Amino acid sequence: MTNTNLLRECIKESGLKQAAIAKKCGFSRQTLINKIEGRSEFTASDIAIISKMLSLTPSKRDCIFFANIVE
Repeated sequence: MTNTNLLRECIKESGLKQAAIAKKCGFSRQTLINKIEGRSEFTASDIAIISKMLSLTPSKRDCIFFANIVE
């Protein structure tokens, strides 16, 4: 399950728009919102692209995208 608050915070800190992130991942802004809100899941390639775009450390990436799995 995605840590929605931490992901939103990282997106805000990056200065990137959700639309730009979604476009790079190959889907719409609404699809990104659905994934952030947990209505659908991020794929491994989504996570890789977003992690690179947001310059996430492996630790922060895991806290965001694998919060319940890591705990």
